[in-house]
Amino acid sequence: MEQVRFKRKTVDLDEMEKQQSKKRFRRNFFYVFLFLTVILVFLGTAFFVFFRVKEISVTGNSMYTDEEIIIASGIEEKVNMFSFSGKTVEQSIKDSLPYVGSVTVKRDLPSGIVIEIEEEKTVMYTVLNGDYYLLSDELTVLSVSSKISSVPSGAIKLITGSVNRCLVGQPLTFMDERTRDSILEMYSVLSDNEMEYYKEDHPMKKFFALALIAIMMLSLASGAIAEEKTTLTLWCIATESDANRPAYEQAIAEFTEAHPDVELKWEAFEN
Repeated sequence: MEQVRFKRKTVDLDEMEKQQSKKRFRRNFFYVFLFLTVILVFLGTAFFVFFRVKEISVTGNSMYTDEEIIIASGIEEKVNMFSFSGKTVEQSIKDSLPYVGSVTVKRDLPSGIVIEIEEEKTVMYTVLNGDYYLLSDELTVLSVSSKISSVPSGAIKLITGSVNRCLVGQPLTFMDERTRDSILEMYSVLSDNEMEYYKEDHPMKKFFALALIAIMMLSLASGAIAEEKTTLTLWCIATESDANRPAYEQAIAEFTEAHPDVELKWEAFEN
């Protein structure tokens, strides 16, 4: 009888130990849950109360004022720093301001926003109905003006009668899509051969370099619509004795190789 009583008591102790273990687990779980809840509440409060925009700074801008860029961004002071998407803000700025080529929005904790701007440059322009349309190197229309003084020094004049659409902030489009590709490729060839050099030296070099580019673009744009072989005529002052002749020869050779369907006639004159 004594052995039976002893075994029953042992069983009771084991059961009590299990129950105590369950209680400890539930108690520990409650404390952990309470701790995490407090942390989440604190972070949530900090998120909505402390991380408020107090300062917006803009860098890299010259065509637009800081205020114009901030308005285009849609960001207002005292809003939460994480209540908007940086990508959405960047796209909004680019859509509103044509001269903005690229933009990066950064959060400078705890309360600052930094907007970094990289602007497009006017490298070409075209005249339509008496207005001057300034173009980027990708033929995006940056702005329009009725005054020639708005055209930056060194911009290339693009002459073509095949323009289909010319809207500020949008790419310049042509009646024949090949025209755009040909103009961009020609500009790329000239840029790769350091034609910018002529814009920074003697005024006559600048004039004839720009004339060269304008004539080639005019002929190419006019002939891009035709199905037959195109003939281009180039006039320049790069005679045999001209020190700049090699640059012209290299640019023309690369263009001819890239466009076997184009016949290029080159005529050089003494300055």
